[in-house]
Amino acid sequence: MPRLGRPSLRATVRAAAAGGLGPSLVAANGPTEWTLAPFSEAVQQGHAPDHELAPTMPRFSPQQITDANLADIQAYLKALR
Repeated sequence: MPRLGRPSLRATVRAAAAGGLGPSLVAANGPTEWTLAPFSEAVQQGHAPDHELAPTMPRFSPQQITDANLADIQAYLKALR
């Protein structure tokens, strides 16, 4: 049972996948369709292929997330389809 005043995890995940802060994970032209270069640029610099991500979307420097990590994350997101 979720606590009062807090959304359930399922609702939070569903909202996040719809692109509330970052790109939609369920859109036909979303990150699961991008190559690794635009995906990395979105995560590290906030530049999606067709728009700038919201300022509240976190950015991660190369020191915080490696190219191998980014490739693994993108592969995971593609596997969710």
